[in-house]
Amino acid sequence: GLDSYAISFPITALVMIGILQHRKSSHLLLFQLLGWALIILIGMSIPGDKKLRYILPLTPAIALLAAYPLVATTNEKYYLILRQILLRLFYFAPLLFGLLTAGLFYYTQIQQLDFAIAYLPIMLVLFALQFIIIVCCWRRKNIEMATGAILFIATSSFVWSYIAIVEPIELYFERARDFVTTVEQQRVHAGAPLIFYKEPPDRLVIKYLIHMQQSELPIFVDDEIGLQAFVGPGFFVTRTTTFQALPPELKTKFQIVTTGKLGHREVVVFRSIKKG
Repeated sequence: GLDSYAISFPITALVMIGILQHRKSSHLLLFQLLGWALIILIGMSIPGDKKLRYILPLTPAIALLAAYPLVATTNEKYYLILRQILLRLFYFAPLLFGLLTAGLFYYTQIQQLDFAIAYLPIMLVLFALQFIIIVCCWRRKNIEMATGAILFIATSSFVWSYIAIVEPIELYFERARDFVTTVEQQRVHAGAPLIFYKEPPDRLVIKYLIHMQQSELPIFVDDEIGLQAFVGPGFFVTRTTTFQALPPELKTKFQIVTTGKLGHREVVVFRSIKKG
C-alpha cells in the first residue's frame, strides 16, 4: 500500500519506533491509534483474497500517527530530530517533484512514450512553489507560520504532481475501457451473454462491469464441468492463466475472441466454436 498511502506508512513506522522507545503515559493516544491500525492490518491479512481497499479504515489512524512529529510539543530528542528531517524534506518537496518530472520527460523521450503530460507548465508551477517556500522562510517572522506555509505548499506540490503526472500515467497503462468496449461490441453483435469463468464477483469483474456502456447481469461459471455443460452462445472472460490451465480436449471446443488487460491482469475472452 505504499503507493496508495503515500508516505504515511514509512513515517508511521518511524513514529512507532519512538513510541516503543519512550513508553510514556502521554503516548496513550498514540498507542490507541497504533492498536486501531494493527487490528485492521492484521485482521485483513488473514483472508486468502487480499484487496487494498480492505485496509482503507486504517487511513485516519496512520494519518494521525504520521502527523504527530509535526504537531507534538514534546521535548523528546527522537521526535525533534524526526521533525527537522521531515521539515527539510518538505522544504525541498516542490524542487524534488520538479526534478523527477524532468527526469520523467527525458525518460519518455528515450523510450518514445507519450503520456500526454504537459511537462513545462508542471515544472514551472513546481519551481514557483519552491520559490514561494524560500521567500516564506527567508522573510519569516513567525516560525510556526513558516512551518505551516512549508507544509501547505509541500502538500499542494504533491497533489499537483499526482493529478498532473501520476494520473495521466495510470490512464496510459489503464486500457480496460478500450478493451471492454471492443469486447462488448462483438458480444452484443453476436447476441451472446457475458460469462465470467472462475472469477469471483470482485475486482476483475467490477473493473469490467464499470466500463460497460449498458449494464447487464453476468453469468458465473465456477468449474470445468459447468463450462463444458454450458449450452448456447456466450462470451467467457477469464484470466489468461486460468484459460491455459484448461484440459487440451476442453480447450479445443472454444476459440479465443481476443486477449488484453484488465488493470494489471492478463485476460482472455473466448467463446464456443459453432458447430456445423
